[in-house]
Amino acid sequence: MKNRLIPALFFFTAALSPLFSDPPEEQLTRSRAEARLDISDAIPAGDLTILDYPLSIFALGSLNNSELRILRNMIYARHGYTFSSSDLADFFSSFEWYTPTENSDGITLSSFEKSQIEQISSFERRNPGMEEQTGSVEALTGVWNESLVMAAGFADTFRFYPDGRFIFHYSQMRELPLILRLEGEYTFQGNTVKLTILRAVRYREGGKYESSGAFGYQWESSEEVTEECRKEVVLRVSPVLKAWEVISGVPGQLPDELDHKQAVNIGGKSFFRYSGNPDDYN
Repeated sequence: MKNRLIPALFFFTAALSPLFSDPPEEQLTRSRAEARLDISDAIPAGDLTILDYPLSIFALGSLNNSELRILRNMIYARHGYTFSSSDLADFFSSFEWYTPTENSDGITLSSFEKSQIEQISSFERRNPGMEEQTGSVEALTGVWNESLVMAAGFADTFRFYPDGRFIFHYSQMRELPLILRLEGEYTFQGNTVKLTILRAVRYREGGKYESSGAFGYQWESSEEVTEECRKEVVLRVSPVLKAWEVISGVPGQLPDELDHKQAVNIGGKSFFRYSGNPDDYN
């Protein structure tokens, strides 16, 4: 009985989430943060607002390890942490918002901040120079969705093509989205997959919106805009695993058809294979 309830729980949670929706202005601010593919200019400026919302794997993947180290320590710095490393102490001391505390051991981080630190740290563990590759075109070709089971719509989804192309679709279950998908090319290096983003398809901000019920606030009318670009993003990628390995670590906790579903970790997020054909579910 417990196993049968799991798919229903996924759907029930997704269906209820709009009931706890933020006001439209807050949703737009979240959407702007999600659509931002480059935060490298905000780090030397000490812009703490980039830490107020979930960090995009594409924004993190475009940073080098020096930038990631500063970004990770910005979380501590906003609480007044006193740094023993002179370069960090000198860097943060240049900002008015930084006030070192005498009791750094007494600093308390929120669960959100702890998850951000772990996420950033995982990017610092990228190793493109590693001799053994953890990913391959043959292993990743297909449709990979962030949700183990289909709920009210697709969650974040990668489509990897055997000719080296990829498409990333942002979740269909978002309110007032400002970015729809990314398109480009991919290659593997060590324990990473390098994505070269060539196009970003966005919604032009400023349209009318309305409350749709199931999906919260949605655009009433919106215009798609294709932005040509060339941006390199490096994401850590795991070998292909079984779903139970990334969800519970113990086999038999899920229905058999889900337990053995293929899974892969890309940029610190788990994705599950829905099909070996990247054109399925279009």
